Amino acid sequence: MTRSPTPQVLIVGAGPTGLTAACTLLRHGVKVRVVDRRHGPTGAPKALILWSGALEVLDRLETAVAIGERSLPLSGASYWSRGRRIAGLGFGALRGTRFPGPLCVPQPVTEELLYERLIQLGGAVEWSTEAESVTVAAEEATVVLKGPGGNPSTARARWLIAADGAHSKVRAVLGIPFEGSTYARDFLLGDGLLKAEGPTRLPAAEAQYHLTPDGVLVVVALPEGGHRVFFDLPAGSGEGPRTTPSSRGCSTPAVPGAGP
Repeated sequence: MTRSPTPQVLIVGAGPTGLTAACTLLRHGVKVRVVDRRHGPTGAPKALILWSGALEVLDRLETAVAIGERSLPLSGASYWSRGRRIAGLGFGALRGTRFPGPLCVPQPVTEELLYERLIQLGGAVEWSTEAESVTVAAEEATVVLKGPGGNPSTARARWLIAADGAHSKVRAVLGIPFEGSTYARDFLLGDGLLKAEGPTRLPAAEAQYHLTPDGVLVVVALPEGGHRVFFDLPAGSGEGPRTTPSSRGCSTPAVPGAGP
């Protein structure tokens, strides 16, 4: 087992949270090391909306402009039941910020631009590297990492950031609970081109929620055309990720457990 150089901060997870933390620290001259068990940036259709607070953070990292160029400003949200619009609200009137309304931008785009910024700041991500165990002492954290090929190494850092998601292995090892509530539902989602029939109109720049006693179906316009559609099912109904043909001539993923 080898020992790696000691950074000031070790970040486990290179999603939007981990990349944002790494970029922020590097801008302030703090040495960081970032590891992620994935083989590279995500291509999965995960989160979709960036709200004003998140955009302000990204603006400080000098990525908000690039994100804005690849996003769709949302004008509002509407709520439907039995084919009738029953409520709605408008976006874009928030005061005291350069970003008065939310932007629709798929998570892979956000991760791509944050990753590019990380490289510009002199950082890197060690892909295919997973945290196997964590020990915390008074002055440092010791993490056993399993890298490509399964070779273990030991990393030490003054600070450890667990940015490895809601089901964080680091938090589980340390016994840190995930506070809050969860929904006992699975979500299926897919991105693609939709064809509306009759008087139905697809949303052009809004999030559209269709409410039923059995659950909710959501339709959101995408920046590059097409829409994202997702709906919920009772927990355990899904059988795992799968693909179906789409009108774009590619696969449209349906991922249980994912949200907007």
